[in-house]
Amino acid sequence: MVFIYVLKEPDTGVVRYVGKSTNPKRRFRTHINTSGKKRNHKECWISSLLDKGLKPIMEVIDEVPEEHGKQWEVAWIAFFKESECDLVNGTLGGDGSNPSVETRKKMRQAKLGKPGPWLGKKRYPETVEKMRAGNRGKPNCWKGKTRPPETNEKISQTMKGVKPSLARKEKTTRAQNIGHARRRWNALFWNFYD
Repeated sequence: MVFIYVLKEPDTGVVRYVGKSTNPKRRFRTHINTSGKKRNHKECWISSLLDKGLKPIMEVIDEVPEEHGKQWEVAWIAFFKESECDLVNGTLGGDGSNPSVETRKKMRQAKLGKPGPWLGKKRYPETVEKMRAGNRGKPNCWKGKTRPPETNEKISQTMKGVKPSLARKEKTTRAQNIGHARRRWNALFWNFYD
């Protein structure tokens, strides 16, 4: 299921944005966190509210099957526009997921060579502990599986010419030394008992 939601003015309750999400709480946090970038009308509106010490009010107005989410989002945007709400939606809706192959290529090209969002930043220790706690007891997604040869080839092509960092080299050397020590110990152990 997908949820159709609205963001409202906190003081008047007027609808300003219509969107869809499978996880409205997470989507609301994303709206708040990305508002500082001010890349579009919606982000500028949310940023102006935050500057006043306010936040938009999120309200889920519909729950529909995921395959019909785009059509319902378009319908709700049209409904609120006809109701003369001053929406900050940049489009008539129905977009935002499943970009075309050409668009994906353009997005990939735009990101090439740029550092990741966490480069040079550190997470708070409490956040790291929460992440660890959330992953405890969960199986590794690749446990008991092998990657398809095409995936291995893609990884290989991606890593060609990439020089590992000093920390990565040290970690790899440490792991290799531990592996060598284990193999030597096992060889000695089993030779002793043979």
